[in-house]
Amino acid sequence: LELLGRTVGLPGRPRLRSAILRLGNAFLEIQHYAEPEGGGDPAAHGPQDFGIRHLCLDVTDIEAEVERLAAAGMRFPGPVQQPSRQIRSVYGRDPDGNIVEVQEILDPSSPLALERS
Repeated sequence: LELLGRTVGLPGRPRLRSAILRLGNAFLEIQHYAEPEGGGDPAAHGPQDFGIRHLCLDVTDIEAEVERLAAAGMRFPGPVQQPSRQIRSVYGRDPDGNIVEVQEILDPSSPLALERS
C-alpha cells in the first residue's frame, strides 16, 4: 500500500475500494478512498476527494510521455512506479490542477490491455 501512496502522491498507506467497468476498449474506474479522508480547499483536492478526480491515459512508452507532458506543464509528484507486473503508472496534475494518471500496460495479454486495431 505504500507503493500505492507513492504512485498517487498521497503520504503513508492510503486505503481505497475500486471497481473497473469495461466496455470494448473503454474503461471506467470508480474509486473511494477510506483513508485519507477528503476535504479542504477545492483547488487543492487530492485523489480521495469527491468529483471527477482523475483521468487515466494508456500509453505505449510511459517514460517518453511523462517527459513530453512535463515539458507541456504537467507536474508529477515522483517517478513512474510499477504497482504490479502488468502496469507502470504515475499520477500528475495538469496546468489546471486536474489529476491525470499515465499508465503503460506491460503485458499485452492482460485483461487491462486495450484492444488495439
